[in-house]
Amino acid sequence: MSNFYISNAFSINMLSDTINLKMLKLESCCIPPNYIWAIGHQDTSILISKTMLNKKIDANRITIKPDFENGDILVVAQYKGERLPEGATELPEGATIEYWYVTKAD
Repeated sequence: MSNFYISNAFSINMLSDTINLKMLKLESCCIPPNYIWAIGHQDTSILISKTMLNKKIDANRITIKPDFENGDILVVAQYKGERLPEGATELPEGATIEYWYVTKAD
């Protein structure tokens, strides 16, 4: 069974081996009910959960290693803007969150 992860970052440390990945910028994101929330800082978690899911989700500070070979999916909620002030739980003016869909390349 594959997993669906939501994170605010992508790191090469998430990979177990060499793999070709595909990253697609999404205009919107459909979230299945069985997602794994992998956003480790509380303020970031609040900010992204409110903008992505329209509800507050607590931080979940876990290490993930998506198994892209077996169908795991990662959605990266990427903040774009000036550095967030400490404790920010709202997007500053002009800032956005982009959603990136990461899977194994065909």
